[in-house]
Amino acid sequence: MARAGWGSKTQQRKIDVVENNLRQVVQVGRMLPVPLTGLTASSGILTRGAQVGFKVTSLQGVDSFVLLRNFSRDPGSAQIIHTWPASTLVANPQRFPLNLQYMDADPAIAGQKAYYWVKAVPVSNQTVPNTFMVGPQLFDASQQPSALQITGDFPATQAYTPTTQPLSASTGVLANQATISVAPFQIQYPFDTDSDGDGDLISYSAGSVTPLLDSTLYYVYFNDPTYAGGPQTYIATLNNPDITAGLYRQYLGSITTPAHGGGGTTGGGGGGGPCFSGNTLVVTKRGAIPISEIRPGDRIYSKAGWREVKQLLEHDFDGEMREMGSGELVTLGHRIRIERGVWRPAAEIFEVGVMFKGKVFNLKLGPARTDEASCYLLNNGRFAHNTHKIV
Repeated sequence: MARAGWGSKTQQRKIDVVENNLRQVVQVGRMLPVPLTGLTASSGILTRGAQVGFKVTSLQGVDSFVLLRNFSRDPGSAQIIHTWPASTLVANPQRFPLNLQYMDADPAIAGQKAYYWVKAVPVSNQTVPNTFMVGPQLFDASQQPSALQITGDFPATQAYTPTTQPLSASTGVLANQATISVAPFQIQYPFDTDSDGDGDLISYSAGSVTPLLDSTLYYVYFNDPTYAGGPQTYIATLNNPDITAGLYRQYLGSITTPAHGGGGTTGGGGGGGPCFSGNTLVVTKRGAIPISEIRPGDRIYSKAGWREVKQLLEHDFDGEMREMGSGELVTLGHRIRIERGVWRPAAEIFEVGVMFKGKVFNLKLGPARTDEASCYLLNNGRFAHNTHKIV
């Protein structure tokens, strides 16, 4: 039976819902329960560090949302790493859920198992129970490369160059038992993990691949996800695309094994990273300059204004590139801006493929606060990707 003076049963049910909500608000400090959900932490090829995200389902009674992190499952030791004031999330019209994301690029997470927690802080936050915490969400960074690989200002799929060509090949006693030998070598990387101001020069040990076919062209690479150097498992493939088909894959070059009973052969090429042919024009303070002629101290135009070039990155390349027009070439995986906030690999933008063997180039810029400040303008009107970016 409806309460006297309270109208119809429908009106009474509406009032009961309001009263129930008010009771819940009072219990959690004027904040409706469970105002957030879907906490995730992930990484990918284009992700520096951990990409943490969650959904906000209500702003009622909320002062702020706080992201915390620690390296154990104890919430008491979690430290605040980012805060979203509720006032900055108000929109007109307001639509839920709100998707909040944070890129944790702190070098401290490299090699660690990090736990992320999120709490909603109500407007009245006088006691501990007045917070609602969600978590933990585990992010396994134990296989992440060195700290500067997470936070450094270097090109995506970073450029690298072996300082010597370490490949040689010889035949076996029997036919099709050839061996590719890898002499000790070093690779020059653009990132700096020892704080000496220069890119790291990392040493690798000798090795070999056998048995292989005689008189056959092979492409040799290895995978070093932590950039530790030392002994590696070297791989020889007949398939050129294999050399760029994996993250942290280093290409040593190509080599043709000799005919059975013939003399030895040596390899060529090697290195990698998203790059341009040397004739590609870049917008600088000096005008449109071929990228191969840009020098440290030149100022190039980025999406955040003029930026100083710290280093011209150069290495050998042997494989397919894409024609951008006017004979300018770009490696297949280099990401190019096609519209605001949208970046795509060059292979999806330019259709004409060209086999190229020679020097290719990219630019290393100074430290930047935003990704936009590291993406530079080509003379053809397109912005070239020059840092990790979520697409």
